[in-house]
Amino acid sequence: MLCEQVGGGRRPSLLHFAAPSRPARLAHSSCPPPPAPRALLPCSLQDELADEHAKRAKWADENIRRRHSYIPFMFAMLRHLADQGSLGPLIEKARSSKGKEQQLQQQ
Repeated sequence: MLCEQVGGGRRPSLLHFAAPSRPARLAHSSCPPPPAPRALLPCSLQDELADEHAKRAKWADENIRRRHSYIPFMFAMLRHLADQGSLGPLIEKARSSKGKEQQLQQQ
């Protein structure tokens, strides 16, 4: 079954792309029949191709994250929070929420 693009989605095409019948005088012409439209692939192939493109984009994002060193950013953020005086309260809040989680797990 062939698919066609309709409003951003794919749906099975109800159209048949058969070559038009030729008049008898053109039947033995040296011209080849027109090629089938390249944009139309079987639905499963279009889906597989879209999945491969998405997978490779995801891999590219992961590779960028893997190559970047976040350690300087983390130190700069912690230093900035400490300079503002908000690092201490955040640490205490994290400790208290961790203590509450442990108490709930013990029950």
